[in-house]
Amino acid sequence: MPPPLPRPRTPLPLSSLQTPPPSLSPQPRLSSSPTPPPLRQTHHTFGFALGGYGHLVTGSKYGGSNAYATTYTDAFERYDPASGQWSALGPFPGGARSYAIGDVHPSLASVYFGFGRSATVIFRDLWRYDGTSWTQLASCPPGCERFHPAFVALQTKVFVAAGSSYGGNLKSAWAYDIARDEWEQLPDLPGMARHHPYQFLAAGQPHVFGGHGNGIYRDLFRWTLNAGTDSWERQVTLRASLPSGAEGRVAGTQFSAGGSGYVLSGDGQDHRSMVQGEFWRYNAGTDSWEQLPSHPGASRPARAVARASRWAPASFVLGGFVYLYNGLQRLPGEDPFYPTTAYRFQLPL
Repeated sequence: MPPPLPRPRTPLPLSSLQTPPPSLSPQPRLSSSPTPPPLRQTHHTFGFALGGYGHLVTGSKYGGSNAYATTYTDAFERYDPASGQWSALGPFPGGARSYAIGDVHPSLASVYFGFGRSATVIFRDLWRYDGTSWTQLASCPPGCERFHPAFVALQTKVFVAAGSSYGGNLKSAWAYDIARDEWEQLPDLPGMARHHPYQFLAAGQPHVFGGHGNGIYRDLFRWTLNAGTDSWERQVTLRASLPSGAEGRVAGTQFSAGGSGYVLSGDGQDHRSMVQGEFWRYNAGTDSWEQLPSHPGASRPARAVARASRWAPASFVLGGFVYLYNGLQRLPGEDPFYPTTAYRFQLPL
């Protein structure tokens, strides 16, 4: 049986957190694309764009009572930006799950997706979706199963690192060879074991940022695939952390675009929503971070909260816009709740 999900730590008072930066101009609300049922009010749903459409798949679905009393779903839906409508594509064939992860390959017109957990199983499977159908690929070897790991598709490989499993948080890293349909183990994450880090492709290489283990982290690591030899370098490189004063963070969403990596939203250093829905871009050429405008927050009736980040939201990039869906708001001193508003932002490429 998988271990029970960790309970969030006791939150720190807001006064103990960093002072938020001056509010940046919010981007336009996506009124033409409401969050679709049945994937409304979920956390740890995976979002991706492929073939000119947006997609949401699997996740933990709110059951209508306690915010954490959720059920695992196999729902799979597609968004058509031309009509602004969603359609159901049928269940994901790998079964209901949450805490799964994937990535769109930058040149193969396919998404790779897998891992995660159900009520009884922690998965080690891998699937490819080409815009029409799902194909099951070779599973990671026994002992590799995990949920909410880092996951990046690049060149001839699919990269997986960290996450949680039966024994707790992980540091191990693996790579799937697309042509050979087989796995190899890579050098471990040199930092602390962790779950739900952010991940992205920057300057053509996989990066793993932040996450939660014994603390909430803000470090960044890069693995390097040598394109000439199609082999991995044994050195894992520590790159620039977020600027001084920025919180560590966990369980947000992320994507790669224009050679840069982006991290959006998530929980802050107390494992609760940050005061703002922070949005950062990493430039691998200068090994530096740039803060972008925060996403708008959701106000609950009779609450004074005007903006806040989301725990485990979903996103995809489509037509030059970032679309943000779902997740859970968890402010210190507030009951957690599921915002139902979806947003989009013009991506500053």
